[in-house]
Amino acid sequence: MDLGLNAVLYKLKTKKEFYFRYLISSLTSGSVELGSFFVLNSWFEINYVLAAIASFVFSALAGYVMKRKLAFRNTYRPRRKQFTVFLLISLGGIIINTGTVIVFVEAFVAWPTLAKLAGILVAFVYNYLMSKNITFKIMK
Repeated sequence: MDLGLNAVLYKLKTKKEFYFRYLISSLTSGSVELGSFFVLNSWFEINYVLAAIASFVFSALAGYVMKRKLAFRNTYRPRRKQFTVFLLISLGGIIINTGTVIVFVEAFVAWPTLAKLAGILVAFVYNYLMSKNITFKIMK
């Protein structure tokens, strides 16, 4: 009976560690995305849609490396195949993210950087679900 409790406690500890590592990797890639968007849009005066796309690409690349090294360390899919799947799924993320930015700027007349933050938050849910269930799914 005690072994069952220890197994449950170990699993809870492992899940907490996973979510913490995922949060750190997501916050880092989100910071890269928001920071690069702000620089591209505000300093270099690049159109907010182009800046949103470019910053998403920077963030996606940083996020892939961090998620593979930190959060999803126990996946054994070959890297080339995993990265290809990641890129395909990222297309959905970029559509969700950039679409959210466009809606917030055009419909709600939001400041572009605030709209980008909203886009990051909306795409976060999609990216988490796709990462967990497809890109970094544990192969059995």
